[in-house]
Amino acid sequence: GLGALTAPLILSLALQVTHNAMVAYFSGAIVAVAGISLLLRQHIPSAPAAHEQHKVEQQNSTIASNSLFRQPLLWLLALQIALYVGAEVGFGNWIVTAVSLSAAIPLVLAAPCATLLWSGLTAGRLMGAQILKRGIVSENILLYISVIGSSLSGLLVAVFAGNIVISFSASALVGFFFGPIFPGIMAIASRYFAKTLGTVSGILLV
Repeated sequence: GLGALTAPLILSLALQVTHNAMVAYFSGAIVAVAGISLLLRQHIPSAPAAHEQHKVEQQNSTIASNSLFRQPLLWLLALQIALYVGAEVGFGNWIVTAVSLSAAIPLVLAAPCATLLWSGLTAGRLMGAQILKRGIVSENILLYISVIGSSLSGLLVAVFAGNIVISFSASALVGFFFGPIFPGIMAIASRYFAKTLGTVSGILLV
């Protein structure tokens, strides 16, 4: 989101101007408090009373959920989500430090690398959604391209971490190829588990 794009730049600016990262942390805390205060004012409507037909549908959904846990595809998708989240979080948390140490530059100059990562992620997610919507390629092909592209881009960063231009460009490519992975996996889940999508979404996101 917007916070992921601007936070590294704010941190870089705070370090460069004040030489104290606490300014950036305080700014993030203020924005978080403002966001929470807006959520507290929202009205949450109560659920309507369940009818007999709705009760029957709930019983059928419970039966379907019991057999759902025996589906190998579900656990394969969950494993893919886990690996993707681990790769995204790990790369995002360590890329600035890795570039700073490898290129022998201060964190102030390496921080925008994270912004490029999240910018690429946003662009890749938007483009991936459009590709799936227009049926240019299938979900499986899109996942293959995304996994191979992100792996090669990450390898490029690891090999040329000391080169700022390559590291920054490859980080943006890593984010770009990371983008379609999550919507691609969820699209596969929604197609194969349409009747129990709520339960499947909960399993994949947990």
